[in-house]
Amino acid sequence: MGYCIWQISSKFFMPRENFKHAWEAGKRVLKDVSSNGKSVEQKLTDMFLEVDFLPKFDEEGNIEDLVFEGSKHLTRMKSFFEAIGKYVEKDSFIEFQAESCEKFKWVFDGDHMEEKIGRTVYE
Repeated sequence: MGYCIWQISSKFFMPRENFKHAWEAGKRVLKDVSSNGKSVEQKLTDMFLEVDFLPKFDEEGNIEDLVFEGSKHLTRMKSFFEAIGKYVEKDSFIEFQAESCEKFKWVFDGDHMEEKIGRTVYE
C-alpha cells in the first residue's frame, strides 16, 4: 500500500557503463518488468518508471538526476534502490518528506544505499 511522500531534492548520478549491472541487480527486485527486445537503457528506464521515478539523461547518456512522479512510498521502491546502490555514484542522494512531516534521505556511498531519517532540532 504505502504512505504519501514528496521529493524535496536530489543529486543522483549513474554512469552509463553501470546500466547493465544496475539492470541485472534491479531485476531481482522488479521481476515483472518486461525486457524483451529493448536496449539496456530502455530496460533500466522502465525499472525506474515502475517505481515512479523519471530518469533524466545527460548528453553522454548517463543518468544525471531522477524526478519522483509518484505519491506513495512503496517497499519495493526502497528495495530497488538498495539493489542498485552499488552502481550509483558516491554522494548521490534523494531526499523526501512524508505525509507525517518526517523527512528522510536515501544516500549512496558508492557501494550501498542507506536511509537517513531527518529530525527537527529546536534551539
